[in-house]
Amino acid sequence: MTHSNAKYELLSWGLAQYRGEMLRVAGPYAGGAIEAEDIVQMAAMIAWRRIATLRDGESVGGWLLRITGNAGRNVAEKRARRKQLRADHFGPRPESHDPFAPGPEDDPRRDQLLAAAGSLPPAQREAVLCLLAGMSYEETAAELHKTVGAVHALRHRAMRSLKSILTPPQAEP
Repeated sequence: MTHSNAKYELLSWGLAQYRGEMLRVAGPYAGGAIEAEDIVQMAAMIAWRRIATLRDGESVGGWLLRITGNAGRNVAEKRARRKQLRADHFGPRPESHDPFAPGPEDDPRRDQLLAAAGSLPPAQREAVLCLLAGMSYEETAAELHKTVGAVHALRHRAMRSLKSILTPPQAEP
């Protein structure tokens, strides 16, 4: 499906024109490894992919700010899910400000997580081991000879699998 060049030009103009406001909207959702600039970049990529949803006559600014807010909320929700998963399986780490820093070596939950990681496909298992070693996405990508995007996908799939493995089944009423 092709879209008119006018929409692409309008989007390019809107991204330049509303960048400051997009950063303002993204700011409250930033934190940890994600900065407001990262959220704005995510929103810009989403906008390019979803150009067809920009209706004729619709304010490009409002459309971009909605996308930015949604991207920010997604980042915050993902951060909360990861934080909960870490808390469930590692407990608090009072001396660490790095959300991907390894947990205590003698923590039995760490052993449980490592055992569960053994059931993951090799690439996902390696990504989890790098995560536990405190490696950044970039360091993990270099170690595994993959792109940063591939590492994001591997970690996401691994965390989803580990959550299903390590979460006890709910009792049915």
